[in-house]
Amino acid sequence: NGEIGFNTHTVFMKTIKALGTDEQIAKWMPLAMDYKILGSYAQTELGHGTYLRGLETTATFDPTTQEFIIDTPQITATKWWPGDYNTSCNLFSGISVGDIGPKMAFENVDNGYLIMRNIRIPKENMLSRYSQVPLY
Repeated sequence: NGEIGFNTHTVFMKTIKALGTDEQIAKWMPLAMDYKILGSYAQTELGHGTYLRGLETTATFDPTTQEFIIDTPQITATKWWPGDYNTSCNLFSGISVGDIGPKMAFENVDNGYLIMRNIRIPKENMLSRYSQVPLY
């Protein structure tokens, strides 16, 4: 019914306000409020659930390009059960999504998986109110 997606987007906007710099808030909030960008949350992994110390997804900083490289290094790091994963989403190079198939409950919610293969994110997109990556 889209409620999970709407709630996640609301949390996304609150996160920008809480963790973004003034410049990031000025850049991203108008876009988020007009639904020109959408937020998502992907923590749960196939092999580890929500156990944070066991997460295997990596974010490696590349000082030559000033980008983070996000990677799902193995199958157990696959993001699992993202609710309302959206079967009509825009796909980008290096991102794979799919349906996980029938479940024992909550059939009305589209649950799926997410795999990221060496996705590059510019350093300036890291919400930086409280932490920064130094210049190299």
